[in-house]
Amino acid sequence: MLIPVVYSILACLFWGLIFVVPLYLANFDCIDIVLGRFLAFGIGSAISLAYYLIKHQDWSLLTYWKQAGLCAIVMNLCYFTTLTVGMRLSNPSLITLIVGLAPILIVGFTCKTKTGSIPRSTLLGPVVFIFIGIALINIETLQAEWHNYSASQYIQGILCGLFALGAWTWYVIYNTQILQKNPNINPIRWTSLIGIATLALTLIAVLLRWWMVDPAYAHLFSLQEQGLSFLGSSLVLGLICSLTAFTLWNVASSKLPPALSGQLAILETVFGLVMINLFQRHIPTLLEIAGILCILGGLWKGLHSFNKSRILTTSS
Repeated sequence: MLIPVVYSILACLFWGLIFVVPLYLANFDCIDIVLGRFLAFGIGSAISLAYYLIKHQDWSLLTYWKQAGLCAIVMNLCYFTTLTVGMRLSNPSLITLIVGLAPILIVGFTCKTKTGSIPRSTLLGPVVFIFIGIALINIETLQAEWHNYSASQYIQGILCGLFALGAWTWYVIYNTQILQKNPNINPIRWTSLIGIATLALTLIAVLLRWWMVDPAYAHLFSLQEQGLSFLGSSLVLGLICSLTAFTLWNVASSKLPPALSGQLAILETVFGLVMINLFQRHIPTLLEIAGILCILGGLWKGLHSFNKSRILTTSS
């Protein structure tokens, strides 16, 4: 189980960059950063899958295009859109806290109490510890900024956060089930297929966006200093944070139970916080450090529970 866990951690490390790039591209609208990321992800996926299909003449993967399209819609369109809108309408710390409930939901939906499986009560402790860690990380910002938002904004933001929570929970469970129930699907090729489905959606969005954008703002995308920064950042987001990270995540998901994957995904928040502090040259507060330690402690306990269960199952 070690290698899939390492792959999951690396995927979360790359996803952590997603929190920093918007700070670096402060002059660009958030939607353009998202579209640039998915455009690079889709083009890279199309090149990768086309090379594989031409070389191996294996077209069986294309039969799963509906499932890949569904993952692209839910994960890339629904999750990231509602997450971004929720953070704009409400307190980002509150939205992070809401999405941090995902491990608890995933454990509740996927863990069984049959012989040889892990009881919910065994995993509930680690995921609650993880959630407490997320609360400690965000509590200072939550207390300081809650009054900056109107009641209607807060409610809309919370609704978006709940939608993002549902989308992320569904994706982790569904994606894992697809890969584990269909061992003939190569996780690397599966990532590329989702990327191509994402590209189709992104091209439509790019055309609509280009039609509505202000000409003065469009000047930022010219191949000068800011335009080159946007292009380079889009390639990093698309090829590293999406294509590479999702490939690592899918390889790990084909081996790990979704309850464990859901816990490991919280490391994205930890890496994101660390990278933001490095970018802003800011030293984490004691509460943030305590929160990170809580998350790491919960993950360690969760890994120990899974490993102990595997040993007991094998010995029996």
